[in-house]
Amino acid sequence: MKSLSVTTAIALHLAMVFTCGALKAAEKDDPRRAIEEANAAFAAAFGKGDAKGVAEMYTEGGQLLPPNEEIVAGRAAIEKFWRAAMAGGIVGLELTTTEIESFGDSIVELGKATVFGKGAEVLDQGKYVVLWKKVGGKWKLHRDCWNSSRGAPKK
Repeated sequence: MKSLSVTTAIALHLAMVFTCGALKAAEKDDPRRAIEEANAAFAAAFGKGDAKGVAEMYTEGGQLLPPNEEIVAGRAAIEKFWRAAMAGGIVGLELTTTEIESFGDSIVELGKATVFGKGAEVLDQGKYVVLWKKVGGKWKLHRDCWNSSRGAPKK
């Protein structure tokens, strides 16, 4: 009876070790968590006024689809766009993922954004869609489209 208890205890311990390892691997490969971490890094770089750092978070062929403007294509153009936005008084962003759908090395993210000016003034609130691509083991923005929710009828 005693050997059965020891065997059972060892089996339970091994099951716990493998389960914990599997959970850690699942956490590491959690696409939502990866995108939320990338969004936090994006917002942090933006908050520091680092347009180059923000642009480096996009793929080489990345594109912005800003409202009421032409498509902004490539990292140099993306950096120039974000630098102008920062110079225009945008000092911070809050990005909230509301939904993601993963397709292997691509993720589609839907979210809500709040845009801040000086003194934490809310300049705008809106929604966005981002197509993320995994490049070199890192998630990068590939297509970035957004628009304002201000002026939209309240439901």
